[in-house]
Amino acid sequence: MPDPVVTHVPVVSPVLVDKASFQQFVGAQATVVAIGFFQLTNWWRVVAIVAAAVSSLGLLLFWAVPASSPVISTLVFNLLVLGALLIFH
Repeated sequence: MPDPVVTHVPVVSPVLVDKASFQQFVGAQATVVAIGFFQLTNWWRVVAIVAAAVSSLGLLLFWAVPASSPVISTLVFNLLVLGALLIFH
C-alpha cells in the first residue's frame, strides 16, 4: 500500500495590512497629533486617543513571542497616553 500523500494548505492571515504599512499609518497619526498639539487645536486629544488605541491593537495583532523590549515599551507608552487623556484629561 502506497504512503498517503500529505498536502499542505496555505494559511491565510486574517490581517488585511502588513506590518510596514501599519507602522506608516501610526506614524502619520503621530504627526497629525503633533501638529494639532503645537497649534493648540481642540481635536488633537481625540486623534492621540485613536492613535494610541490603533497602535495598541496593531501591537496585539503582530505580537511575537517572546515580546521584545521596544514592543513592551510602546505598549506601556500607549497605556500611559490613554490613561492620561481619558482618565486625567
